[in-house]
Amino acid sequence: MNERPKIGGDDVRRHPDGYGRRESECDDQLEIYLRVNDGVVETAEFDMRGCQNTYYCARAVTADRCPSRCAH
Repeated sequence: MNERPKIGGDDVRRHPDGYGRRESECDDQLEIYLRVNDGVVETAEFDMRGCQNTYYCARAVTADRCPSRCAH
């Protein structure tokens, strides 16, 4: 198992294994942070600015792995 030290309370966002950022033509912005262990996504968190559609898409993508502290 790949153990990482906790840095602050937001280790996934500070040291993600995977990261993606997208900005749409209407200026909605979405950032997704992933923690991966042995090829499996353990944690997915997101930050977003935009409309309800962007929010619900982000929640759908991260639903099984997103802790309740995901920003919205």
